[in-house]
Amino acid sequence: MSTTGRNCRGCRFSRWRTRTEDRDLTIRRTRARFDKEAPSTPYDVKIVTKNGNVKWVELCAQNLELHGKSVILGTAVDITARKKSEAALNCSEERFRAFTENSPVMIYTYDSRGYFTYANKLCEKATGYARENLLKMHFSALLDDADKEIGRQQAVARFATSEQIPSWDCLICRKDGTRRRWELSGIRLEDDHGEPMILGNAIDITDRFAAEQALKKTKLSLRDEQEQLLTTLRSIGDAVVTTDLEGRVVLLNRVAEKLTGWSQNEARGRRIGEVLELVRGHSAENAAHPLAQAIQGVVLEPEEDTILRSRRGQPL
Repeated sequence: MSTTGRNCRGCRFSRWRTRTEDRDLTIRRTRARFDKEAPSTPYDVKIVTKNGNVKWVELCAQNLELHGKSVILGTAVDITARKKSEAALNCSEERFRAFTENSPVMIYTYDSRGYFTYANKLCEKATGYARENLLKMHFSALLDDADKEIGRQQAVARFATSEQIPSWDCLICRKDGTRRRWELSGIRLEDDHGEPMILGNAIDITDRFAAEQALKKTKLSLRDEQEQLLTTLRSIGDAVVTTDLEGRVVLLNRVAEKLTGWSQNEARGRRIGEVLELVRGHSAENAAHPLAQAIQGVVLEPEEDTILRSRRGQPL
């Protein structure tokens, strides 16, 4: 989109330049996603890049929890070429082929029997098969054995309706035996003889899929580490209190619960100064809190006559 990650960071993605209806859609989907009500199916929106170009992107997201906070992992795939290829069928066969042969995505068609009737140059490169060989093949011949049945179901579903059906991903077996993960999409159209056909396109998402799997493993690892840390902190013989960066209590171990009079559930989310109340011994006035200052990067030693007062007001 001609915008660096640094420029995008901290910017609401709904403020990307989009059509009003697309912006409203992304806002609704985001709110529903945080409420865990949004479907996991991808959806398409049109955006305007920094340099003024119009692009179609396919958005998909999933909920994650990172460092105790709910976040959304989103992916955006440029499907401008896909949209153009679908629109190109309204043009002449010559213009269609001129476009698809230079398309950055794989474009193909297959008939009601499932046999390829067209494949662009990128299909040849991605599969390792020459075009004349592809045009003799059933589309399922490229699918990994584990994905053949779902591939058949996807084809049946697409022939049953002219509406857009969500894309799906599968493992593709190249001629040399290697496997790649593709994201496939297709729509039912009619050929020059009025017979149904599928115009499909494919994107190699092997690297993206690997990155998503790595992120999921990292998430599980972080969760395990967090559970181990919490178990350790809860079992330490000294009083331990942890807070977030806003100074709100995240954890009290059992010793701290007994010392302050606050339970873990009662204290969670409260300001540190409310749970660990420090007062000056000679005046009983609230004293500056070292933990609150430490969050702001200021190292502050407690005053000599500082007293910790329990929830019941008893000095400790």
